[in-house]
Amino acid sequence: MSRGQRAAGAAALITVLGLTGWGVAAGSLAPEPTTRSAQIEGPSSAPSGASGSAPAEPGSEADPPAPNGPASTPTSSGPTSSDPEVPATEVPAAPDPGSDAFAPPTATGKIIDEPPPVATPQTFDEPADVAEGVAARVAAMKAVDGEARGIGEVDGPAVQFTLEITNSTTESVSLAEAVVNVEAGTDRSPAGQLSGPGATAFPADVAPGQTVSGVFVFQIPPEQRTAVRVLFHYQAVSPVAAFEGPVPLQGEAP
Repeated sequence: MSRGQRAAGAAALITVLGLTGWGVAAGSLAPEPTTRSAQIEGPSSAPSGASGSAPAEPGSEADPPAPNGPASTPTSSGPTSSDPEVPATEVPAAPDPGSDAFAPPTATGKIIDEPPPVATPQTFDEPADVAEGVAARVAAMKAVDGEARGIGEVDGPAVQFTLEITNSTTESVSLAEAVVNVEAGTDRSPAGQLSGPGATAFPADVAPGQTVSGVFVFQIPPEQRTAVRVLFHYQAVSPVAAFEGPVPLQGEAP
């Protein structure tokens, strides 16, 4: 073989090798068919045991296959379409401070803040009717040296009063609410009550046709004994019986 023939053969070989390399490179750059295209273009076979399934038609909106990576976790904490519907809870609105919700309740009773009325004063030797069939009177008065035995009491000149209650009714009457007070002097200053000597409370009841008594000691300075008022409050609903006049400076008065 001549030199020219060898050169021509080498050139032809180079040309063939070049064309072959270009074909290989071009094949590596061609896109690979996707799985979706293969599913659409290829025959679809129903899974084993599913006799009523139809093959997917080309161009249908079939769900794409799940990605090969890990399943994504939803970040929303709200309810999904599969969760049961939760009814909304209505929160009541706060009442307006100026509305009736803050208004004080209406009083149902009448508050009496006035002292009970005092009946026309009687002299010490006269009885006073404190209720129907019930009478009170000052049976005796005696000047004594007051004895302080209770809290707040102070020894000093005092007067001992004996009060009698007569029940002329046919039923027993209660003295549970009975109260005795004394005012002394022209300015009617309240006299302090003492525990002795000889102080005795009323009994709880007065039997029909009976008379009971109680002994009460009040501190009264001698200069205030010319004008003394003894107040007997039988019940809260009844007027206060009053007895007034001078009290003894010494000894005992009937």
